[in-house]
Amino acid sequence: MLLNYYYWYFTSALSPKVCQRIISLSKRHKKLKAITGHSTEKVTYQKLTKQQKLNLSKTRNSNIVWLNEPWLFELLQSYVRTANQNSGWNFQW
Repeated sequence: MLLNYYYWYFTSALSPKVCQRIISLSKRHKKLKAITGHSTEKVTYQKLTKQQKLNLSKTRNSNIVWLNEPWLFELLQSYVRTANQNSGWNFQW
């Protein structure tokens, strides 16, 4: 895919108070080991072999938390849309 920019960021888009609210919310959820390369299958970290886990740690070594909060989606949606449009990604919500 040819994009104008492969990443986009906003300086000071969220207030410290909002950031703290998101952090506090995320701490109430279970952390999951982040995986990559399995987008078409429902694969969890626990289902990976020892060798796959070793290879994964060389590519991506992080934890994630999935949040499904409507207010957070609404807050971030305009930033995602702007970044996608300015990067050349023609996706419509």
